[in-house]
Amino acid sequence: MTSADEPYDVNFCFPVPRKLENERLKLVPFVPSIHLQPFFTLCTQHPSIFTYLPYGPFHTLSSCSEWLEHEIQQDPGRVLFAIYDKTRRQGGDGSPGHAEEALASNDDNGLSTTEESSGNKDGAIAGAIAYINTSLPNLSTEIGCVKIFPPFQRTHVASNAVGLLLKYALELPSTSGLPSQSNIVDAASRDEFQGGLGLRRVFWQANINNTASIRLSARMGFTHEAVLRWDRVLPPWKDTASSQQTFDARNAYGNAESNQGSTSREEIAGANLYADSKLKPDQQPKGVGNGHPLRLGDLRPNCVGRDTVMLFLCWDDWEEGAREKVEGVMKRVNE
Repeated sequence: MTSADEPYDVNFCFPVPRKLENERLKLVPFVPSIHLQPFFTLCTQHPSIFTYLPYGPFHTLSSCSEWLEHEIQQDPGRVLFAIYDKTRRQGGDGSPGHAEEALASNDDNGLSTTEESSGNKDGAIAGAIAYINTSLPNLSTEIGCVKIFPPFQRTHVASNAVGLLLKYALELPSTSGLPSQSNIVDAASRDEFQGGLGLRRVFWQANINNTASIRLSARMGFTHEAVLRWDRVLPPWKDTASSQQTFDARNAYGNAESNQGSTSREEIAGANLYADSKLKPDQQPKGVGNGHPLRLGDLRPNCVGRDTVMLFLCWDDWEEGAREKVEGVMKRVNE
């Protein structure tokens, strides 16, 4: 992990602004030396944010760091942003403090170039969000890895985070074009630029059971495109929607994996908690899989399947009313 004083290469295929912000929210590139520890601390306090994601919860700081390095930083189609709620201060224990008046405002474009966020002056860490599956030749990206900590859910945070990424993705660059490619995040100033990336398509994928994610995307102007059946094979500890059970299962899995190097993932105790649960069948939490049984002889019999909902928002939708719809939603106090 780099120190806070060292440059950090986010390794994204498009230019990354030092921050995207409006009067209530700020997104900054996720720099491990600055954001990893407070982010991990909040993740352990709120494992429910991983319920419908195909990974996590993280049981150690190193596993969180490895995910960031291997799944985000090493993929030029992905870049993660830390989300700061500018209307709150971070508590000493990492929890959000009381709401305050907005700390600052910015121009309509929402882009500027200042140093990375590193403390209370930027507000409270509310979660993380990313561009993923980005294609430079096809001018497309996905908004994903959305993690909003529970104290910030059903507020302005999710809509403003998604809205800022939509705006940067779909607005055309200024007449001077995109800035020179440089994704080294350090303390040096970069020339301010206006506009966005000029992409043609932004898409959104969600577990078919994740109704909150699907509702959020629809509220932000996305249109349903397809259901991808049997899209993913979920890890064995994922077949429960109980956040603490999921966290305990992931922890048990990680401990067993480290202690039983040759043990397969499917054989590790804790991979599926239903058998050990004291709840009656009708009290069991709803699973995150697609609910369909596997055929006899399936190669990963203890791993449920996921159906994925695909939604989209394209440049012509953006210019034919979606921009105004998104801006209206972003102005609401609560969601």
